[in-house]
Amino acid sequence: MRLPCSIVLLTAALTSAAGAQTVHVVGPGGFAQIQPAINAASPGDVVVVQAGTYDAFTLNKDLTLTAAPGAIVDVQATTIFSNSVTIVQPPGMATVTGLRFRTLLYAAAQTRVLGGTVHFVDCAFESSPGLMQALPGLDVQNANVALQRCVVLGGGVPTTTGGGSGAGCNALTVASGTVAATDSLFIGGNIHWDFLGHGGHAIAAIAADVHLANCLVIGGGNDPLISYHVPGSGVYVEAGSRVWLADCQVVGGNGRTVGGGAAVENLGTTPVVVARSSLLGGPGAPIGASVIGPLTNGPLLGLSGTTAPITLGGTWTVGYRAAPATPVLVLASERIEPSSSPLVAEPVWLPTNAFVVADAGVTDASGVVAFAFPVPPTPSLLHASWFVQGFAGTTLPLRTTPPVGGIVR
Repeated sequence: MRLPCSIVLLTAALTSAAGAQTVHVVGPGGFAQIQPAINAASPGDVVVVQAGTYDAFTLNKDLTLTAAPGAIVDVQATTIFSNSVTIVQPPGMATVTGLRFRTLLYAAAQTRVLGGTVHFVDCAFESSPGLMQALPGLDVQNANVALQRCVVLGGGVPTTTGGGSGAGCNALTVASGTVAATDSLFIGGNIHWDFLGHGGHAIAAIAADVHLANCLVIGGGNDPLISYHVPGSGVYVEAGSRVWLADCQVVGGNGRTVGGGAAVENLGTTPVVVARSSLLGGPGAPIGASVIGPLTNGPLLGLSGTTAPITLGGTWTVGYRAAPATPVLVLASERIEPSSSPLVAEPVWLPTNAFVVADAGVTDASGVVAFAFPVPPTPSLLHASWFVQGFAGTTLPLRTTPPVGGIVR
């Protein structure tokens, strides 16, 4: 069963969500750097960054920060042996679209999210490849982060065979926070011969919630010259964490002449929940374990393929994957704000008091159902934010997906 009238409701709600926004431009004709534009902006404003290389910044306001259409925007240090640390800490919610947080040889690079809720779309994050401490590429502490179509690297050399990337940094570390990711790539840093330690984990969850759908996760390897370093795990889970993996591929780090890294290493007592996912121990002697610690299969709701950006005048399509004949309800909001509910197994990202019903349907014989939402060509909708989250099941608790959406382009 489908509810065609819900498309009308979504369009009406999307139109009403658009409000007056001041746009601040960075680049030719505007601010020379991102930080002065942030300083000049008021909550709810938009900062559009034109192509170029810019200094690290601190985003401490509820803003939309986006690359200009088609622009390649790099945020990185300008000299070696210098730091490039970007801090994102909005009091409420911020969105960041299309920025690459790059590293430089022998220069520390890191992006830290230290509070609030942040939605990153089409962004890339790198950590230090050189003679620096093992900093994660993306460090989330006491904050909520949703990633969509992002690349997160624990080093500056995205190799899966090991060698040369530096300190063996984690790609993503989440401590006392919540992270949801779709259509994203995580690669732990390979540890170079002149470091001590182990290959970086692709994802490290420390008293955190991590929910992935349609993601590729690869642990960092060791070095061919000194292979006794221990490789990293694909997903490393400490006690007090909850992890869900739907339609993902997770691979342990390359151990070469020692044992390969585990795909999932769970040191806690709460099982990691997986559905339709491939868990492969890393290459080595012996091959790494696919799973260490408690893990269970569950009826998770996933996303059937990459969700494209929302464009003015286009049709935005979102597909979901579950068991055949599973009812799916899609809710929508202009904000994300994660919370827990006894009615839903995974984190709920839409505000409980600010959402609309977007559509509903039932998965087909292959377990897929897709929803198409026309976006009106209204100029005032440009840079407005919109998110959907699917909920599935006939018994409690329901299953849900990470949120997808972002700004209208």
